[in-house]
Amino acid sequence: MSTHIIEAYTDTHKIERIEEQRIKTMSDPKFQQWYKDMKVSQLYTNRELVHNANRMMEQWSGVDKNSNPITRLLRSLHAM
Repeated sequence: MSTHIIEAYTDTHKIERIEEQRIKTMSDPKFQQWYKDMKVSQLYTNRELVHNANRMMEQWSGVDKNSNPITRLLRSLHAM
């Protein structure tokens, strides 16, 4: 991490100036138009990554009982 960033956030006066600059920039009509033109606020999410994560969590948590190896092992031990 840049030491400049660390130094900027150790001084409360600098933090206040940064926040003032942010507010001034965000309220500037030219910035707002640029923001809108560039579609900065739109979020793109690759749903495949979300689905993969959900499948992994199902396997880990035992929700998907057919594919969870721990659940299968416990079933086989219980059947003995």
